[in-house]
Amino acid sequence: MGNPRPQLFVPLTQNPVANVLAIIRSSAPEPAMRKAFEAALTDVDPDYVLTNVMTGDQLRRDSSGDLMVQGVMSAGAASVALLLAALGVYGVIGLMVTTRTREIGVRVALGASRLHIVREVLADSLKLVVPGVGGGVLLGMLWVRQLDPSWYSLGGVEPLIYVLAAGAAFGIAASRAFRRRGGRRPSSRWRQFAQ
Repeated sequence: MGNPRPQLFVPLTQNPVANVLAIIRSSAPEPAMRKAFEAALTDVDPDYVLTNVMTGDQLRRDSSGDLMVQGVMSAGAASVALLLAALGVYGVIGLMVTTRTREIGVRVALGASRLHIVREVLADSLKLVVPGVGGGVLLGMLWVRQLDPSWYSLGGVEPLIYVLAAGAAFGIAASRAFRRRGGRRPSSRWRQFAQ
């Protein structure tokens, strides 16, 4: 849980504070433990009022709740960033295929097979996507591992996240390439030109 900070315990008489946190370990149930603690506290200071008593499970839930909110917010921000990156890839691949629509039409009219066209469009798309995805994954791993050691380890899930993000980028690029190519038939004008 991050880097441990040095701590110093000071007696309450030397540093009086309004709120005192007492942690009690007991095998007794919570109501019995609370009564025993209130009795012991009344013996020491009859004017002190005990408030906000909670069990270890409640304290753990409350403290992990903040981490869960932060995790959900971080995941939401990462999802938005991934969506924006995917839209950028989608647009670039769409522009690339659109500018080559006539060339693809001529190739189809001259007898190029559907598989050959698909292979060529995907190869051109991957030439743009692979360096970006590879660089992004490498920089992400470097940042998480080296530059910010306070990040929590995700264990065995972390490689899966990298693979899913890279797969999403490749899938979006491929779907855009297929969609723009769309299996359109060349017009009769192209066929006449090819003869």
